[in-house]
Amino acid sequence: MVNIIIQRAKRKQDNLRIKILNELGFKVIRFTNEEVIGNIENTINSIIEHLTKKNIIVESSLPLEGPRKRLFLHIFSNDSN
Repeated sequence: MVNIIIQRAKRKQDNLRIKILNELGFKVIRFTNEEVIGNIENTINSIIEHLTKKNIIVESSLPLEGPRKRLFLHIFSNDSN
């Protein structure tokens, strides 16, 4: 029972944080740990797709290379406002 109460409180806190970020103009994209750990390239492609829809130019170093699998994203706003 205590675990359920804690999870509900965390979910409520998380929803409030997302609401505040949205009000500040941020878009929150959620991924599970399994998605990030099990298929990082798909996760990155999803982020790039969201940015591209917002007219943000993204250059990436995909596919991931090297022993540490580092990724470099160069993000440029295409918005002239």
